[in-house]
Amino acid sequence: MLNFIIGSAKLIITNRIVEMISPESIQTCHPEMNIESLRDYCLLKPGVTETFPFGEDTLVFKLADKIFLLCGLENPDRFNVKCDPERAISLREEYEEVQPGYHMNKTHWNTVFMNGRLTDTLLKEMIDHSYDLILKSLPKNKRF
Repeated sequence: MLNFIIGSAKLIITNRIVEMISPESIQTCHPEMNIESLRDYCLLKPGVTETFPFGEDTLVFKLADKIFLLCGLENPDRFNVKCDPERAISLREEYEEVQPGYHMNKTHWNTVFMNGRLTDTLLKEMIDHSYDLILKSLPKNKRF
């Protein structure tokens, strides 16, 4: 019964995402990485949950109730990820697609645009780095 409820909730969330995103939005994203593949990649990570705590237009991925990635469904060509402060500065200096986190603590968060010259590998590295920062901040008995 619980699996059915969880499966139904995932289907509802997936349908809501698909309904809110226009096909034009997806086509403007990086040729490989888009909001759907971003979501799939995040959900493959152990312990990750997907929520809408800020309203139905902001998709949030959490590990142990701590946010590691946010994506606005109205602007699905970008996402916010947590980042080590020194690495954040370095990425911002090297790539115009990496900006200080929009509506976030700009020391620890970057807004990353998927529709530029960033490779899927680099996008995934930024997602992994954000996830790892949260994972390392957890008590050892809560790590995956």
